[in-house]
Amino acid sequence: MKRLSRLLLQICCLFLVGPACGQVNQNVVKLHAFIMETVEGNIPVDEKGDPEKSGVDHLHFIFAETTGKTHPQWNVVYTHYGVFTVQPEKIDSAKVTVGKKKNSSETATVSAKRGNQLWKFNLIPMKARTPGDIAEMLKTNAVVVVVEFKGVQYKHKVAKVTELETILYK
Repeated sequence: MKRLSRLLLQICCLFLVGPACGQVNQNVVKLHAFIMETVEGNIPVDEKGDPEKSGVDHLHFIFAETTGKTHPQWNVVYTHYGVFTVQPEKIDSAKVTVGKKKNSSETATVSAKRGNQLWKFNLIPMKARTPGDIAEMLKTNAVVVVVEFKGVQYKHKVAKVTELETILYK
């Protein structure tokens, strides 16, 4: 009987203390990722008449929802199309319209829950190699965002991005 009561006490302690110890103390609630293709009307060619580049560019729109008064340091964004540094911009409204979804009349929007903050990432391309662990993550995810919060680095993955309507330049 004494063993049973001691076991029950240990189990109760695990249920009370365990979640508090196992909780990750960082405040990124959700990441929202969008991609838009832009196509040039006139594509530059070399002397042979071959295109110098594809004429297709990819614009990324990434938003983060955070909780609490402090926010993480946004370090780097890795995608299939490049590596970017982040200049975060706090959004004052709780809802943002991003654009129209590709092959749909539906509008793409991002919203934060009451009391949370919404951030837009202004991405700046940088020349950097993708580390092996990030390259492995990009095999099954479209975007990996590296943040630092209270001295600890976290890697957030976005499995799928929402495609927006293509912009054709003439």
